[in-house]
Amino acid sequence: MLNPQARYGHDVLTRIGHARDQKNGTRELSQAIIEGLNQLVLKLVLDHKEKIKDNVKKDFKEEEIFVDKIYVAGNTTMQHLICEINPEPIAIAPYKPVFLEAKKKAFTPDVKIKTRRHMTLLPSASAYIGADITAGIFGTDFHKLSQYQVKEANKNILFIDIGTNGEIVMNSRNGLYATSTALDQPLKA
Repeated sequence: MLNPQARYGHDVLTRIGHARDQKNGTRELSQAIIEGLNQLVLKLVLDHKEKIKDNVKKDFKEEEIFVDKIYVAGNTTMQHLICEINPEPIAIAPYKPVFLEAKKKAFTPDVKIKTRRHMTLLPSASAYIGADITAGIFGTDFHKLSQYQVKEANKNILFIDIGTNGEIVMNSRNGLYATSTALDQPLKA
């Protein structure tokens, strides 16, 4: 599935511009994200319906999926948009997001995925080091490597995410360091 936000721009900065410049831009982008999540979860459940039948409500309908918990890890702009918060401050120096901390989001009527709980958005580290990166770091225990591999062996270890933007986190004996850059055009060259 292509990102449903692509109709508003093919990169993060163009989408931020749409949120800033259009009266309902933030809402449109948020709805596009929810539309994409609905499609992906529906496809996941339908593709694996037989394997998860014990976990699916007896009155399961394609238009209503029930899951117990939902965690979301996206780039910082995506996290803002899913909460319908204009991400414009991310694109303007000093590049300060409205929020970085984990956030619980209540569901809106256009979310077809039903849950007993709120959707939990994982924390970001900065404007361009998002929750997708922090999830990767914690999910791989990358941040714990310094306890044995980095300090004792005096090595630097990298965690790299390559996409439209590229993020690199280095674990060194002095701590974790991160940077990001646009990669879309350099990778096409």
